[in-house]
Amino acid sequence: MSKLIKSVSIENIVNQRAAVIEHLEQAFDAIDRASAIAAKANMAMPRLIFDQRVRILGSDAVNLSNASQAQKAWAMTKITHIVDSSGWKHLMSESGMRSFMDAETRREWEEALADGDGDGDGVPALTKDAIVATFGQMYDGRGAMVEQGIINCFKNLSWDHKTNQPFKFGNKIIIRSVLSDNGTANHGRSNILDDLLRLFHIADDKPQADHRDGMYAAFQKAVWERKTEIENDYLHMRWFKNGNGHITFKQPHLVQKLNDILIKHYPNALDWGRGR
Repeated sequence: MSKLIKSVSIENIVNQRAAVIEHLEQAFDAIDRASAIAAKANMAMPRLIFDQRVRILGSDAVNLSNASQAQKAWAMTKITHIVDSSGWKHLMSESGMRSFMDAETRREWEEALADGDGDGDGVPALTKDAIVATFGQMYDGRGAMVEQGIINCFKNLSWDHKTNQPFKFGNKIIIRSVLSDNGTANHGRSNILDDLLRLFHIADDKPQADHRDGMYAAFQKAVWERKTEIENDYLHMRWFKNGNGHITFKQPHLVQKLNDILIKHYPNALDWGRGR
């Protein structure tokens, strides 16, 4: 497992997760006992509000001083899902698997984890077996994940919707609406640019850029500084008042690597593109 999540001890995080849940359950029981003693003594039970809270992310509050066992079980289920969801997010970040995901795949993963804030059906318990199975499957399938990311990115950039045929990555590309109507960086289009940058890093066998150094951050900074272009090791982008961005790729051999993946899935794509 050390190759999957190098900086995290899975045993430790599983034990810590169990300790968090145990202490929370003990806290619920302690409040329940205090409430019973107060009631017998004709004393008021203070209204307690926890920071992580009994009113859980907008859900109906559970009054622990008179909650039924079913209500307490519901509250613990909700809390457990939130703890598990945060643990999965941490492991994903530390594993490096997020670097192999395109924006669409990351969004699907995050939406599944966000279900822990609802009924929790999308969040498995943070057990050793679940962690090993989940990240082992991701690690084994990381190549396919990258290839699907190339296809998804290409669809967002260059797919020919009239013929439903793929073309290819060329030396240049125009991306429409990189600027929002208010003149700031379009976050959605910037996610596509970050996907593109991520693919070039992978093709170049280089670590993915930190999100703080990604295309959106650099793009927005340049817009604030009233510049009209940005550049990094892989591409140069210039944008215009109509909101469109003109991108020139700087390393043709990396572009070819992306096209080699594309043609694996669409073997007639490049020949069709040359004939246009």
